[in-house]
Amino acid sequence: MNREKLNKDKSILHLIDHLENRFGFGKFIINDLWDTDLCAIGLSDLQKKALIYISTYGKRNGRYFISIEDIDDPTISNDRSENVEIKEIEIKIVRLLKIE
Repeated sequence: MNREKLNKDKSILHLIDHLENRFGFGKFIINDLWDTDLCAIGLSDLQKKALIYISTYGKRNGRYFISIEDIDDPTISNDRSENVEIKEIEIKIVRLLKIE
């Protein structure tokens, strides 16, 4: 998914920019499975084995809702966390998406 083509809230675009600056461009795949939700995005590993759903809807600036989803069925969640800071998202990305 091309970041420039995303029709998302600035909070999501800022998060993607931050993560690409932190980990490097092309280290994860942006999955816009929730294209009508401007405050949500999915990130997966390059092999598409793990999916992290991230939402900023109703959250204070710098806070996120995250859910670790079943890659084959995004309606199934394995782990949910409210009011997560960006550092915790980075930790989950490194662990789940196997980014160094």
